Amino acid sequence: MALHKLVFPQEVEVHYIIPGMRREFAIAMKGMNIEQKKIAKYLVVSEAAVSQYLSDKRATEVQFSDAVKALIASAAERLIKTNNFMEEGSKILNYIKQEKTTCKICVNFTHEKDKSCKMCFNLPELIGNKINLIQLK
Repeated sequence: MALHKLVFPQEVEVHYIIPGMRREFAIAMKGMNIEQKKIAKYLVVSEAAVSQYLSDKRATEVQFSDAVKALIASAAERLIKTNNFMEEGSKILNYIKQEKTTCKICVNFTHEKDKSCKMCFNLPELIGNKINLIQLK
């Protein structure tokens, strides 16, 4: 995958985290002997995408922590029962945000030297806890 110019944390999620998360879901489901066709339906992707996830041809840039992989494995079991990838995926994304994975990826891929950047997740702290940036009229 070509390196994307990253400006917002959402871009990191779209280009790296969500594909990586889908890859881990596919690996977990394949380990549960789920057919690739069914995995594709659960993850709302094509069968070709699942094949690429499983053969390390797609979404290999991000390596999640063991904790995230364990959460995805248990979420995969629930996903098979609920067929609600948006719900299970959102739970994982929230944990990934708490773990600051987005920040780590941004630093690694943009080669920013300031590893203490807190712009994405601690904006109120950065602006001196002045939350009311816009005054309502």
